[in-house]
Amino acid sequence: MRIPRGEGVGVTYVVIWTAARILFGILFSIRVEGLEHVPASGAAIISPNHRTAWDPPVVSTLLARPLRHMAKAELFPTLGFVLRRVGSYPVRRQAVDMHAIRHSLTLLKAGRLICIFPEGTRSRSGTLGEAKSGAARLSLQTGAPVIPVGISGHYGFRQRVTFRFGPPVTLCDDDQDGQRIMAAIAALISSDPRGQAPGLI
Repeated sequence: MRIPRGEGVGVTYVVIWTAARILFGILFSIRVEGLEHVPASGAAIISPNHRTAWDPPVVSTLLARPLRHMAKAELFPTLGFVLRRVGSYPVRRQAVDMHAIRHSLTLLKAGRLICIFPEGTRSRSGTLGEAKSGAARLSLQTGAPVIPVGISGHYGFRQRVTFRFGPPVTLCDDDQDGQRIMAAIAALISSDPRGQAPGLI
């Protein structure tokens, strides 16, 4: 896979992306399916299920385009220097964060890829949670497709972790759109013979 370039990324992103891809290739046995569903250009919202802290960096290393992440604001006082250089931006989860929403809209209107975990946070129980409205609303406002990603397997040394990218979710601009996104993710996970989301780290 070619190294992501352009789209506003700098040398730091390329260096970290390359090192992370090598590291994850050593640590895990990663299987990827459905990358053809990720557009080669233009805006899109990558929407995986979320179980562990490994999910955001690993999914970034699977794509040949830079991926911006909406990350919880609590991480930025200590990790902000690195997070900002790999395309992450803060969101305050206690209330509707208009700054994060406006930044997401700006990125999508500029034709970028962003990653939003539709559950809004990690699901420690191992089951899929309910989707927040963010990904669907951003898609409807910008026309950017929502690409569901089902992550299954276990993040253990040389253990198999599967990432299945699905076709864009059809949204209907109603209160069921979040459930449609989660149903698409659930179908991608269930298509794994092991049928389980990644274990906690």
